Amino acid sequence: MSPSGSTVYITGGSNPGSATLAYSAATGAQLWLARHSDMLLAAVAVSAGGSRVYVTGLTGPFPNDYATAAHRVG
Repeated sequence: MSPSGSTVYITGGSNPGSATLAYSAATGAQLWLARHSDMLLAAVAVSAGGSRVYVTGLTGPFPNDYATAAHRVG
């Protein structure tokens, strides 16, 4: 959730790869979607100021490596 409580972020597997989504906490409306075709995402975190959303998970062919991506919000 964003520091202000206005936005909810989720991340996880989708077909293909993974996706991160932002929703309005007040209305449930989808605000944005980011796809990651080369990652299997497992965690999401929001910066203290709410300006960035970080996602992390597995990437690459086996054996897997870990990767983290940042999305600018707003």
